[in-house]
Amino acid sequence: MNKYDNRDLYTEYGSLKKKRDNTEINKFNADVNMIVGRRSNGKTYPTLTFDGVKEFIDSDYTHACAYVRRFDSDFRIGQLATLLFSNGCVSNGWLEWYTKGEWNDIYYYRGAWYFRHIDVNAKVTKKLSKPVCYAFSINQCEKYKGADHPDIYTIILDEFIPMKSERGYIAGEWNLWQNIVSSIVRERGNVKIYMLANTISKNCPYFDHYHIDIDDIEQGTISIFNFKGGLKLAVEYCKDSGDVHIESSKYFDIDDTQNMITDGTWETERYPHLPNKYRKYRDFVYFNPFFIKQGSKWLKGEFLSTEELNMIYFHRVTTTPKREEDVCYMEYFDEEQINRHNYRVGMKPNIYLLDKTILKMIDNNQVYYQDDDVGEKVKYFLENT
Repeated sequence: MNKYDNRDLYTEYGSLKKKRDNTEINKFNADVNMIVGRRSNGKTYPTLTFDGVKEFIDSDYTHACAYVRRFDSDFRIGQLATLLFSNGCVSNGWLEWYTKGEWNDIYYYRGAWYFRHIDVNAKVTKKLSKPVCYAFSINQCEKYKGADHPDIYTIILDEFIPMKSERGYIAGEWNLWQNIVSSIVRERGNVKIYMLANTISKNCPYFDHYHIDIDDIEQGTISIFNFKGGLKLAVEYCKDSGDVHIESSKYFDIDDTQNMITDGTWETERYPHLPNKYRKYRDFVYFNPFFIKQGSKWLKGEFLSTEELNMIYFHRVTTTPKREEDVCYMEYFDEEQINRHNYRVGMKPNIYLLDKTILKMIDNNQVYYQDDDVGEKVKYFLENT
């Protein structure tokens, strides 16, 4: 028996580091599969290899996939485009093993990836004319209109939560993403979508538009959401099994602080918390408290005055504001709140004194937060309204 006939090699070539795969989330047969977890825990590789490349092979080269990133610059030659598959199912031998030696390389050419075979002398002996995968970028969504892709059965949106040090979200990104999906699926209902991201920030427009309160999803679970149009969405917040501890963790496990790289904890910046010595003060001398609706939750901002300083304290509340005089800030138009006298979309410092005061105090660091997560939510609201 040669190495291609030995099907026990599936584990060896398919999961060299014993990472997670999509077996559990695929059991729910959802239309959209959203997978978030620590960096390098096994999100992109199994999705591209088993839900993309393997599906293409098993369908006799008829079911291709689409790989979507935020910017077209991600696909420049010499960067992601050439490394996407070569660092995965090609380099570890899985492609050659699964196709019994017929194909052993995947190359990028003009917006798509193709199979080919390279002999021991590095000579290309044959190529497959059908793409296994197409490249799409959200910022170039307009150019995809009008083109049909009936061969695409899987859409993979990678890194849908951007690193905080990068360019961030594109203005109107949700609508651009929906346009890409529309251009691919057309009138079909048999296309499966995977959305992959590291646990960088809970504040994400995709969570908002899919009506997902990520605070309510526990690590190590899969949550199901059903929508009125029939769409089924599964969200997996990955948790590594206790016996898996990658060697590289030693570079990041400096102290007892959890972090996104080693255990998938949501990454947050550090924000000033209200010191205990100020908690007894509740003298609202400037204005009534105000509220911010972030996602499906409410945050309350209170003006506190002490002998030492004036400040704003942001914290969570579990009830919807009731008083007519309470100013309520929204991320976008909300029909349930439109009749409120003090309903506002975003902050308008050129119109309202309260808005100007809030923003000025934030800029002057005269603000405290219940915890870092509240700080992240306030920052996200101000940056995206």
